Amino acid sequence: MKIKVKETIEKAVTIDLPYYSKNICYVYKVISETETMKVCFAYPSIEVSAYLSDLPFAKDTKEITEDEFKQTYNEVLTKLNEKL
Repeated sequence: MKIKVKETIEKAVTIDLPYYSKNICYVYKVISETETMKVCFAYPSIEVSAYLSDLPFAKDTKEITEDEFKQTYNEVLTKLNEKL
């Protein structure tokens, strides 16, 4: 008999702050242990969260540069300002 078993792997990693990452519709800037900036480029929005979730480090995210983050951030900011 064959069955599917899901496994969850948890590991500790060391990062330098600020840390930048991206997935299919968000870019993240980890500012500190308690603050993360999340920018949605699929539907323009910007959010600063007063907590650090695991989303910037999820399996479907990849590390990006500060320039890549800033470019996406500025594009979203421009779209939001156009709607005002």
